Amino acid sequence: SLPANAESHDADRAVAAVAWMAKQTSAKHKMLESVAGTADPGLTLDAVLAGLAAGAPQATTDGWLKAAEGPFKERVMANADYGTQQDNGMIAKSLVALSASGRSTTSYDGINPRALTAASFNGSGEAGWSKGTNAFGQGYAMIGLARTGTLPASTVSFVAGKQCADGGFPMNFTAGKGCTAQSD
Repeated sequence: SLPANAESHDADRAVAAVAWMAKQTSAKHKMLESVAGTADPGLTLDAVLAGLAAGAPQATTDGWLKAAEGPFKERVMANADYGTQQDNGMIAKSLVALSASGRSTTSYDGINPRALTAASFNGSGEAGWSKGTNAFGQGYAMIGLARTGTLPASTVSFVAGKQCADGGFPMNFTAGKGCTAQSD
């Protein structure tokens, strides 16, 4: 829900925005679409988080979580036939959405988002980096682990080591390189 100090006008606008998102839900897929006709589990998980923050009806956020669960495994796990790699950022986003909604963080479409997020820091090329994630995926991994257990100190050190002189952070990370050597 919204913070107690949020102005009622802002709260009303947040509720209206989530109601609008709910109306955009595909009748066929029960998810949001980033391209017409193509269900987007990641965008739908974003909607879950927005809905939870705005106090959307539980039926709305539960419906989105249930719909996104169906194609989740095929979209986030490595598949040599399709040349895809494990999407650690999306797995971490599911961990945050599941945790925030009070659902199990150890079983979603037959996978364990909590265990996979924790394991994503192994073999990433740099201690504390969730393998292959950009700044958003790294943030979701950190939030997810902090909400559901222990946040390894190496994750904080990794992000701090990427901070730019102007205080910002690069969108994409490169193992062993700081801010000025990053490519966006």
